[in-house]
Amino acid sequence: MRLHDDFPVSPIANIWLDTGTGSFTEPKIYAVQTGTKTVLRCIAMTTDPGDLVFDPTCGSGTTAFCAEKLGRRWITCDTSRVAINVARQRLLSATFEHYKTRNGKVSGNFIYKTVNRVTLKSLAYDLEPEKVELVDQPEVERDAIRVCGPFEVMSLGRYSVEDWKGYVVREAAATYGEPAKLENYIETICRLYRKNAAIQGASGLVHAVAETEQEKIAISVGPLSGRVTARQINDAVQDALASGILEVHVLGWAFEANVGEVKSALEKRGKIKVQLIMIRPDTLAEGLKATQPEMLFSPLALPDIEIETEKNGKDKLVRVTLKGVALFDRKRRTTECKRADSGYVSAWYLDEDYDGDCFVDCQMFFDFKKAPNIKAALKAEVDPEEFTLTLTSEPFPVRGYKRIAVKVVDVYGNESTVVRELP
Repeated sequence: MRLHDDFPVSPIANIWLDTGTGSFTEPKIYAVQTGTKTVLRCIAMTTDPGDLVFDPTCGSGTTAFCAEKLGRRWITCDTSRVAINVARQRLLSATFEHYKTRNGKVSGNFIYKTVNRVTLKSLAYDLEPEKVELVDQPEVERDAIRVCGPFEVMSLGRYSVEDWKGYVVREAAATYGEPAKLENYIETICRLYRKNAAIQGASGLVHAVAETEQEKIAISVGPLSGRVTARQINDAVQDALASGILEVHVLGWAFEANVGEVKSALEKRGKIKVQLIMIRPDTLAEGLKATQPEMLFSPLALPDIEIETEKNGKDKLVRVTLKGVALFDRKRRTTECKRADSGYVSAWYLDEDYDGDCFVDCQMFFDFKKAPNIKAALKAEVDPEEFTLTLTSEPFPVRGYKRIAVKVVDVYGNESTVVRELP
């Protein structure tokens, strides 16, 4: 006869009845979100603390979230900007239990809850029961709480041999059996943006001209694998002015952080108007159904910020206030400012000492549409206002580069950055 107290646990079989939908999982924040219990169990079964976990389809960031919770390192990626920003906000706003370690390091493994295993051998020879560790139940340090460790968010443009040659592969025609063929990338983008675009054969940076009775626009297209640089914008404007065109639209998959300042500086010099247009990431994806240009291209939203300085003894401190986001309305041909508190801004980040290359999040502010339930974790009441978007940063000193960068993420997952020199 075997008693339950002899060994109060049992191995998990290959059918998991406690990981389904409904009361077994948390509410979804993303369409294809996997329940954390399933992912936590898989990670605990196959890795040790400090191991590296990779998820090539990030989604809402469940794998990264679970790996962080269990003390594993992680890498995740996704083609969707929305997914990346959902995962980033989920990680940065999460709190985790603090587990006890064997030697003060995560790589040294956790101290797990143990249970006694009484066997016939231990009874026959009057031995101490075997101690069995439950690797899914680390011992919790009740006096401490964890937040997510530092991580990097990196973006990469399209990458293939054809991309570097300036061509894209057109999908093969299913009806006539016509094979797939290469098409000129710049011409394809220009025609998608304006059907009446006249492709320019010159080697300049005005790749096409779209002309109607109401407008004449020079179109410049950024590289397939890379960011639109300030130099490209400046050269495209000069080429347009040489042809007598006073409006330039620069299309890109990604833009350098200082393009907002370059745009403002160029427009201050004269009558030229510059519009920076984001290309939707899947615009050239195979099988994408034909759609309106408004769905494939969106104006780059530029943050509108205000910088204030104050004295603290001999030190000078700086505060940054996010006033809103400037959007260009293509139909009315006017610039509209979305206020920062209008609900359009999902999050914004501040680099207090921007080096011109790597953006470092020194201060982060989020607009929680739904206040997270962290009362149980913190054992304290949290003011509901803490979950609303803060528009003014904490004061900080002027450092070596004397330059700041502010990055804004809107409700659609689009990112835009503005760089300012500090006084």
